[in-house]
Amino acid sequence: MGKIGTIRGVMKIFFADTKEDWDRMDKKFYKLVFGVTAFILMALFWFYFIRNIVPFGF
Repeated sequence: MGKIGTIRGVMKIFFADTKEDWDRMDKKFYKLVFGVTAFILMALFWFYFIRNIVPFGF
């Protein structure tokens, strides 16, 4: 087997493993993105709205 055949085999295995891992991680990735987005939105809500309503002593 030449170098090209070896490279093709390695790349096939790499992409197959990557696809398999992505399929398993897919829902976890969406949950992570949703959690980070929700955190950022709540932080912005706090800094722009609630901070002006609550007295400084809080």
